[in-house]
Amino acid sequence: MAIKTKISQATIFQTVRSSLIHAVNSGDLKIGEKLPTEADLASFFNASRPTINKVLRSLAQDGFLETRKRGGTIVLAARGISLSIREISDHVAAIGKSYRFTLENYNKSQCGDEGIHWPDLSKGTALLELECVHFSNNIPIQHEKRLINLDLAPEANSVDFSSMSPGRWLKNYIPFPSVLQELGAVGAGASLSELLRVRRTTPCIGVRQIIKKGDEFISLAELTSPAGRFQIHSLYEP
Repeated sequence: MAIKTKISQATIFQTVRSSLIHAVNSGDLKIGEKLPTEADLASFFNASRPTINKVLRSLAQDGFLETRKRGGTIVLAARGISLSIREISDHVAAIGKSYRFTLENYNKSQCGDEGIHWPDLSKGTALLELECVHFSNNIPIQHEKRLINLDLAPEANSVDFSSMSPGRWLKNYIPFPSVLQELGAVGAGASLSELLRVRRTTPCIGVRQIIKKGDEFISLAELTSPAGRFQIHSLYEP
């Protein structure tokens, strides 16, 4: 029970943080605008106040927000950092190496099933669970764990994902104008280390990717690559 609570709180933290970053970068939250109180944010996101406080502190450290005495928390500015993360097969082709992938898991489920956490969707939403490992010259460079919302992308039901990667299919067949990606550092656990052929606790780059069409959520993915095997380029525009 303690483990489930810990996972749930971590998921809520990431969801709230991602939502606020998107609101700042999209202009929904204007520069100089005062945020609602922690109590109001906790009620809106159905989160605890300590979780909201942790999110606000992390965003303040990253320069998105500023907390002022008696002045509340205000928006500083959208961070002008554009991360370019190509579809993995395009990345491998661009560096002149051979690409392949393996489909490790394919399963249909519903939001709310055991182990399925996607707070942005209603309980019972039909989902497709996919797990892949991507290779460059037969060296595993990325683990992909993805959920696809079948209510919005029912075409995914008939796709042979053993021959076409989920990222490639989404890029080619589902038009989506909004992609939110968050980076973090993670250590390879037992299962991940085996799939990526690295030692346990090997430092990895983790990308949490949310694909939306308007206000609708199409796909949620966790992309994990051993440090040194995959490059992410960024451009800063003040």
